[in-house]
Amino acid sequence: MKIISSIALWGTLTLPSPARSGSTADSHFVETVLPILQTACYDCHSHVGEEARGGLVVDSRAALLKGGDSGPAIVPGDPAASGLIRAISRQDPDTQMPPKDSAALSPEEIAHLSRWIEEGAPWPESARTAPDPLSEAEKGAEHWSYQPLAKVAVPRVKSPQWQDWAQNEIDHFIASRLEEETVSPGPPADGRTLARRLSFGLTGLPPQSQEIALAEEGKITELVDRYLASPEYGRKWGRHWLDVARYSDTAGDNSDFPIPQMSLYRDYVIRSFNEDLPFDEFIKEQLAGDLMDSQGDEEVYRRRIIATSFVANSVRFCDDLKNDLPLVISDSIDAMGQAFLGMQMSCAKCHNHKFDPIPASDYYGLYGYFSSTRYPYAGREGRQVPFNLVATTPDPAINAKVEEVNRSVKERILESGRIKLTQGVGAEIVADLKAQHALSELAFAVKDSGQGHDAPIHLKGNHKRKGPIVPRGFLSVIAGEEKPEIPEGESGRLQLAEWIASDENPLTARVIVNRVWGWHFGRALAETPNNVGMSGALPTHPELLDYLAGRFIASGWSLKELSRLILSSATYQQAWRPDSQGPVSDTSNKLWWRFDRRRLTAEELRDAALTAAGLLDLANPGPHPFPGLGEANYTQHKPYEGTFQHNFRSVFLMTSRIRQQEFLSLFDGADPTNSTGQRRTSTVPVQALYLLNNPRMHEFADAFAERLLSSAREAEDRLAAAFAIAYQRPPAKEERELIFQHFPEHADTSNEAVAWQTLAQALLLSNEFAYLE
Repeated sequence: MKIISSIALWGTLTLPSPARSGSTADSHFVETVLPILQTACYDCHSHVGEEARGGLVVDSRAALLKGGDSGPAIVPGDPAASGLIRAISRQDPDTQMPPKDSAALSPEEIAHLSRWIEEGAPWPESARTAPDPLSEAEKGAEHWSYQPLAKVAVPRVKSPQWQDWAQNEIDHFIASRLEEETVSPGPPADGRTLARRLSFGLTGLPPQSQEIALAEEGKITELVDRYLASPEYGRKWGRHWLDVARYSDTAGDNSDFPIPQMSLYRDYVIRSFNEDLPFDEFIKEQLAGDLMDSQGDEEVYRRRIIATSFVANSVRFCDDLKNDLPLVISDSIDAMGQAFLGMQMSCAKCHNHKFDPIPASDYYGLYGYFSSTRYPYAGREGRQVPFNLVATTPDPAINAKVEEVNRSVKERILESGRIKLTQGVGAEIVADLKAQHALSELAFAVKDSGQGHDAPIHLKGNHKRKGPIVPRGFLSVIAGEEKPEIPEGESGRLQLAEWIASDENPLTARVIVNRVWGWHFGRALAETPNNVGMSGALPTHPELLDYLAGRFIASGWSLKELSRLILSSATYQQAWRPDSQGPVSDTSNKLWWRFDRRRLTAEELRDAALTAAGLLDLANPGPHPFPGLGEANYTQHKPYEGTFQHNFRSVFLMTSRIRQQEFLSLFDGADPTNSTGQRRTSTVPVQALYLLNNPRMHEFADAFAERLLSSAREAEDRLAAAFAIAYQRPPAKEERELIFQHFPEHADTSNEAVAWQTLAQALLLSNEFAYLE
C-alpha cells in the first residue's frame, strides 16, 4: 500500500490540480489517458483484440468498472484501491501489466492514470462515441488504388478533329475528356523540338544532327528505337530509379562512412534498364535476390546479390548498432513501401495509420521480414570474409582448370580417401586462388540471418517497449487474410517480393506506370507518385492508368514497351501552347492539352554543358577512389567529405548523404536520404550566380570556345556551329546581327578568343539551353 500511495502522491505533486473543471478533466483523458490505454492495453483488453485476456476490457468506463476475473479494474476517486494501478505498478508478481516480456509503463504514464482515477475516471461522450483509430482508415479500403485493376475499354471520341488527332489508345482517353471542353487539338511539335524532347527524355543528352533529321522526316518510331537501344538510355533512366531508391555512396550515419561497393548497385540498375529486365523480376531481385534460385548461373547469382543493395543501402543513423538497427529497418520498410507500392507507411510505426487502412500489426508484420535479415555496416567491416565467391568476369580457362581439379580430387578421394592439392594442376589452382583472393568482389548486400522470426509491435514506435508479436504478413487491405508460407529459418523476404511483384497486386503496376508517365511528361497522372494512398493526389485519368497498367503486365512488365506506347502518342508529341489556347479552367494542364515546358534536370544540365564543351566522357569510371579502410577515420564532428569531380556522365558522380554534390543540390537533384518520387524545380538567384561565376562553368565555356575556334576559320561558320551545338538549330537573322555587333569590341586577334568565350558562356547560361518544350 505504501508503494501505491507514494505513486498516487507523486502524480499529485508533479501533475497538480486534482480538482479541475469537467472540460479540463475530459481533455486530459482524451489527449493523454486514452492514448495510453490504446497503446499499452487495447491489443489484449479491448474489442479490437481477438479476445479479452482475463475477461478484462478497458475500452469503456463501464467495462473498467465491471472488471475481469480479478474484479473491478478501477475504483473512481481511489487510485490506491484500483486493480489497474496495482497491475501497471507491478506490485503483485502474479498480476503485472503490461506482461513481463513487454516494457513497463513509465512513472509519468502511471501518474496520469492515477490522477485520472482520482478525478473520478471521467470518460466523455466524445471519446465514448469516437471510432477506433482504424475505423476511419478502414473506409479507405474503397480508395481507388486498393481496388483490383479494372478491365477498361478504350473510349472512342466522336468529333472528327479529335479522331484525326489521335494516334493510339492513349490519345482516345485524353481526347474523350478534351472534346468536352471548348478546346481544339494542338499542333504537333516540330522535328527539332521533338528530337530534343526525346533525346533528353530517353538519354539525358542533346540530340545529334542525324537524329534531328529523322524527327524532321517523321521517323519517330525509328528514333525512339534508336534511343531505347543506346547505352545512354540506361544511364538516364537508371538515374530515375536511383532517385526512388534513395541511392547514396555513403551510409548517412553521423560520420557518413563511404560504401565503396554501392557503385555495383548503380551499375546493376543501369544494366537492368538497358536490358529491359522485366520490372517484376527487378522488384524481386532488389528485395530478395539472395534467396532466388539462380540455377547455377554465376552471373545471375552475382547480379541478384548486388541487387539487394536496395535494402542494404537503408540510411544509417548512429554508431550504436543496437539502437540503430530498428531505425534502419524502418527506413527499409518506408523505402520499399514508397518505391514499389506508392504507400507512405511510416505513420503505422507508432499507431494505426490515420489515413490509410494500415494497422500497426501490418507494419510490424512487414518489420519481421527485415528484422530476420542481416545488414552490412560501412566502417565496421573488420576482417572481411568472402561469402559464395563469384568471378567478376567468367574466365573459360579458369573454369576449365576448376573442372580439371574437380576430376582430380574425385580420383584422389577414390584412391586414398584423402585430398592433396599441392601437386600438379592442384598446385597451380592453389596459387591461382591465392592470387585472386585479394581481387574477390564484395557487395554491399543483405542476407538472411538464419533465424527467421516474427516481430513484436513497438509501442508508440519505441523498440524498447514491446507489444504483442505479430506474424509476418502482407498489407491486409490488399491481401486480406492471406499469409505467406515461409520455410523454417528464412526471413520470408522472397515471399514478400513475390507478393509485391504479383500480377494480382493492384498497387505495384499502377505505381510504376504512374512513375513512367511522370518521367516522360514531367508530371505523373497521380501527381504524388510515392503516395497513391488516401492523402495522395487522385489520378487525372484513372481509367487510362488502369488501362496502361493492365497492358504493362500483359507485355511481361516491359518498361521499354510501355515507353514506346507513350512516346508514339499524339499526347506526347504535341507542342507546348500558351494558356490562352487551352481550357480556361485548366491552366495547370491536368487534361494534357499541351506538352509542358520543363527545365533540364541537374544531371542533364551538367551533361549538356560537358557535351557542348566537347569534354564529356561516355565511359563508365567504375568505383569511386575512396580511401582504404586504414585511412577511414571519420567521426560525428569530422564526417566523410569527397566529390571526385570528373567529366563522366553525372549519374557516375559520387553521392553523399550528409554533404551533397554542390551542383546537384543547387539544381534540385534527388535527396539521397529519402525516396524521391518527383523532383521539384526551384528558381532562385543563386543558381544564376553559380552558372555565371563557378570555375567549372568557366572551364566548360572556355573549352566550348576552343572547340568553335578550331572548327572553322570564318566567323559565320563558327557561329553556325555554336548554335548547332548549343541549341541544335541555326541562328536567326536577328541573333546573328546582335552577336556580330558584339565582336568589334574584340576585333584584334589577341582578343578573338575572349569574344568566343563570352559567346560560349552566354549560350550555356541561356534559357533555351536549359529548357525543353
